[in-house]
Amino acid sequence: WAVDLVRTLPDMADAYRASIEANWASARALAVERGSVVSYRALTVPEDGPDLGPWNLVLMTQYADEAAHAAREATFDSIFASPAFVFRAPAHPSAEMRTFAAGDVVLRTLVEGPAR
Repeated sequence: WAVDLVRTLPDMADAYRASIEANWASARALAVERGSVVSYRALTVPEDGPDLGPWNLVLMTQYADEAAHAAREATFDSIFASPAFVFRAPAHPSAEMRTFAAGDVVLRTLVEGPAR
């Protein structure tokens, strides 16, 4: 898994989540179709949940293998240039909506439960 730990900036959580749904997730859905990505998730701390300090949103991408992870920039450049990807302009530039506590942290599965 490649993981980004993100902190949404004040009053930007809804706008950033909409951007994640519109662009981040749709690009990963196309990467799944191409076989580069196996799975992806965006997880958020509930608004009434605990303050976790430097992050409140996790973006997770499970690549097919290490080669797919290494080729991720070329893969997504190709996706962004393809007619299948429709960019939806966010309400604000991403840099105005979030900061990264940690980016592109690579995690390996230690234990995995049964698939649903």
